[in-house]
Amino acid sequence: MPTTKDTKQLIIIGNGFDLHCDLKSNFNDYFQSRSSKDSFKQVTDLNQTFKELDSDAIKSYLLEKADIPRDPVQGYYLESYDFTPDKISFWDYYFCSHRKNNYNWSDVEYFLTDFFGKTSSDSKNIFKELETDLNSLLSVKNGQTKSPQFNPAQYEYEAVLLCCCNYDLSKHSEQYLSDFLFNELKKFETNFKKYLQPLADDDHYKTDSHALMSKLNSTDENSSFNLLTFNYTIPDLVELDCHVKKNIHSSLNKDPIIGIDSSNLSPQEPAFRFTKTYRIMNLANETSDMLLPKSIKLITFYGHSLAEADYAYFQSIFDYFDIYKENITLVFYYSVYDPSKALEIKSNVFNSVSKLLATYGDTFHNEKGKNLMHKLLLEGRLLIEKLPE
Repeated sequence: MPTTKDTKQLIIIGNGFDLHCDLKSNFNDYFQSRSSKDSFKQVTDLNQTFKELDSDAIKSYLLEKADIPRDPVQGYYLESYDFTPDKISFWDYYFCSHRKNNYNWSDVEYFLTDFFGKTSSDSKNIFKELETDLNSLLSVKNGQTKSPQFNPAQYEYEAVLLCCCNYDLSKHSEQYLSDFLFNELKKFETNFKKYLQPLADDDHYKTDSHALMSKLNSTDENSSFNLLTFNYTIPDLVELDCHVKKNIHSSLNKDPIIGIDSSNLSPQEPAFRFTKTYRIMNLANETSDMLLPKSIKLITFYGHSLAEADYAYFQSIFDYFDIYKENITLVFYYSVYDPSKALEIKSNVFNSVSKLLATYGDTFHNEKGKNLMHKLLLEGRLLIEKLPE
């Protein structure tokens, strides 16, 4: 095996790599597969039921779950929905309720981030509102107050927790809610693993992934490359000179990880345990197992959305290699999957790369950061190219 001195290229891939290999690994593929099962039909049926119920009816049901006298709800029986026997999670419902906006796993990460009010300075913290409302409901249940103070915008998710996921209101606290939702996320990840594993074991994926990795490998015959993949799959690397490979979000051989960016989050916040930083080994430690040797001169990206949830990883890599000063070349490859959208696809890639480098430049806190992208272009160290056929 070549030494790390020979390793000149780092290849970074995302879900677009698997999609290029015809692996049905995106969000809608997963949900379409699950929705074909009668048990999962509960999710879509319940979503429609909530659209037909008014807020007073849902509030009445929530009071019933807390053993608080209320007016009977006529015509709707939320008790008939129970996710637990079929291992349907709270997050299955939450993500499905946003499905019209979900196409990539980066969108799933966005809405997970949004749940904790971290997508913008004025976004609502659904977790905090749920915690407050459930605490109010518990106070009435325990006879501490007479009437609960509810936020009608969260009735739907409160009902899903209490009705469908068997959330134990008597144990409610901020910590209990956080623990419960964290375990529900692990349930969601396990279900996705069961869906994807047989697809990734197919010979067609092995053949296609091998061919695509061969195209991305730009090193000469005397040097190896390292692979950092954001996917849960492992490409076929037989006879390819891959020195070190790493599934940063774990793999199907273990337990897949879905998480949010830790930037601007305090470890004391409930959302922190849902971050990728909390859930995986810090990327900086990977230098010890030679994933990021100083011999690297070329960093190749393909099939990655470059979503903000992963900025922390890229910033760590850029810092480690000091891309402003050192002779490091960044190549962003893209594919045109629809000829009628060629210009749109190219424009989206350019915008994503520009946003990533501009955000990274802001971390410099000086004038150098503002001209980073310009400098890389002038020196021929930033390339955005269509992947060769």
